[in-house]
Amino acid sequence: MKKLVYFTLAILIFSCKNSASTDEIPGATKPPSAAEIEREQLLAKENEILKQKLELEQLKIAEEIEEKNQREKALDEQKKAEQLLSSEVLPYVNKIFLKWGSSWMIDNYLDESLKIDRFTKNGDILNIEGTFKFNRAGKIKIGKFEGSLDILPTEMKIRELCYFFESESDCI
Repeated sequence: MKKLVYFTLAILIFSCKNSASTDEIPGATKPPSAAEIEREQLLAKENEILKQKLELEQLKIAEEIEEKNQREKALDEQKKAEQLLSSEVLPYVNKIFLKWGSSWMIDNYLDESLKIDRFTKNGDILNIEGTFKFNRAGKIKIGKFEGSLDILPTEMKIRELCYFFESESDCI
């Protein structure tokens, strides 16, 4: 009889082990299949690619903003230089030409005929090019000039100023 009980118990235990799967046990999780693992890996790669793409887009936007700020700064500096030209440099150079022209033997500088055509600013140095008018023997002539000025917070100084007319030239 004992053998029969042991035998029956053994069959019961064996059949319980074989029939017990994770589907039948509440709260149990079964291990992921190879397809599920591959799917998770693909999702992780896709997320990483999306993250990198987002980072690149953010960098691109940051560069565009920086470029825009640089352009605006350059335009602002250009406007300031143009204001400086019209309000301070032009009258200053005109006075220099008036004084310089008073020493000319034949020619007479025409007051306020100075026109600055081009300029570049590098730090405190302003380089200018332009034209001026003068009277020579009753005829109005146009000469060219080039110059460099020191633009300091409290003063402006001529570094060099040269005029050119036909084959003539002179500098101060």
